[in-house]
Amino acid sequence: PYADWEFVPSAKRDSMWVNLDPTEDLSIAAYDVASVQNGELIEHVEAKFLKTGSVQVKSELERTTEGVASQYRDERERVFVENLNLLYVAFTRPTRKLYVLAKEENFEKIKNPRRVSYWLYQYQQSAANNFAIPTNELPKSVSIKQVPPSGDRGLFYVPHVISTDRSRELRLRRLANRVFDVETFERKKDHGNKVHFALSMVKTPSDVPVALLKMQTEGVIEKNEADEIQKSLERVLQHPDLAGLFDSESSVLNEREILTPDGNLHRPDRVVHLPDRVVILDYKTGIPLETHSRQIKRYVNLYKEMGYQNVEALLVYIERNEVVKV
Repeated sequence: PYADWEFVPSAKRDSMWVNLDPTEDLSIAAYDVASVQNGELIEHVEAKFLKTGSVQVKSELERTTEGVASQYRDERERVFVENLNLLYVAFTRPTRKLYVLAKEENFEKIKNPRRVSYWLYQYQQSAANNFAIPTNELPKSVSIKQVPPSGDRGLFYVPHVISTDRSRELRLRRLANRVFDVETFERKKDHGNKVHFALSMVKTPSDVPVALLKMQTEGVIEKNEADEIQKSLERVLQHPDLAGLFDSESSVLNEREILTPDGNLHRPDRVVHLPDRVVILDYKTGIPLETHSRQIKRYVNLYKEMGYQNVEALLVYIERNEVVKV
């Protein structure tokens, strides 16, 4: 959550491919192995050279050949510009307010700055003057437009911030794995996944056209797929065992996450709050499995732990147009 990412390459994390100079240290003797094993005399050995290699991006590359050192400097410059652009985007996208958090460090003793938090500190210290990035990491090809400050906006001291490192817990939520069958590429399963995704945007039948249009706009489905998906949606919405669960009067939660004390997240596909009970729906593709029942029973137990006494569970199998009460 902090504006303290590094603007120089990390030797532990970053690597790069470099074009290598032909030197004896990188030469490979080219001769017939069978001839050597037979004891034949080798009068001439042709040297071949390793042309490229993967190396860690570290300062030691400056002390190698000029060709490699030049590529290292180019990589440092690219990383610097990319992070400068990242900072620019972060600072120019908010429309009303922007809150920037950075870890407090002893910036006065930092001789070789590596993090953008150092830039923010220097700007705070020199707010009365024109701002220029005070670091020797600035490449010669990069120029900074100096903008005079727009007045004293005042300082607000935050004594402490309650936070935690979520870098290991946070993951990109990839849409492809949820919508498309990226493992088997079965057309039937792919269709079921897309219907499942459409149902996540549907609370009442009137939401179907909007959901289909959104899926087309985002490239999830083609225009010629919309009719078949709409038919599948109508079969689900009109299923007699689901009567009253897609009415406009019902209170519906689609894919609302439940956070449990152990830190796990659970996400039922649809929860309908009726006057006398709560009904949990989970959409499935393929054939019924025991794991499906265990999963939805877990959802039921969670809602009972939250104080709901009358909780029902229904598994909806999209391709089979079948509803199973658990």
